[in-house]
Amino acid sequence: MLNQAKVEDWQVLPIAQTGAAAGYGGGVYWFWFKSPSIGVKEAFAFMGGGTGAGGSCGGVSLTQKSFVPIECEEPFSLFDLNGAVGKLESEKASFVVGHQAVEISASSNGAKLFDEQDVGGWCAGVALNEMELLGTWRSLTLSKRELKGVFEKLHDEIKRLAAPIKGGGKAIKDLLDGLLGKK
Repeated sequence: MLNQAKVEDWQVLPIAQTGAAAGYGGGVYWFWFKSPSIGVKEAFAFMGGGTGAGGSCGGVSLTQKSFVPIECEEPFSLFDLNGAVGKLESEKASFVVGHQAVEISASSNGAKLFDEQDVGGWCAGVALNEMELLGTWRSLTLSKRELKGVFEKLHDEIKRLAAPIKGGGKAIKDLLDGLLGKK
């Protein structure tokens, strides 16, 4: 499967962010990750808590067409990044238009995927903050697609097992088909 391909040519594009801290706080940052070599583009959220001061709302990247190549510590896949622990450091000053310094890191199963990669740039929104967050990376769509794949495999296996059951097999098959929207 394509999303399991481990590659080193990942590029990142910040999308938006929001967060606040007064000594302690947290935030959510959204990014696009893409790999030209395998033709994959996936939206991820970094959700974390930590230390800092200030806040931001509506922090939208103004570099929407400028993906930033990141230096990978080792090849990784979207599956490796989904659920990986990470660190995000952010300094931002913006009133309508401003600039943000953002560094991102991720580790999965004890291996560093990337470390302190600079993905900052021009942004829009209202913000004045400095934060260092520890958290996790989550795919915004990969988890849903993979769960659907698991349910489809389970569906097919239950249909196979229910086939020899006289009468009851069709009822189980119809129920499962209905749950998955299959006819």
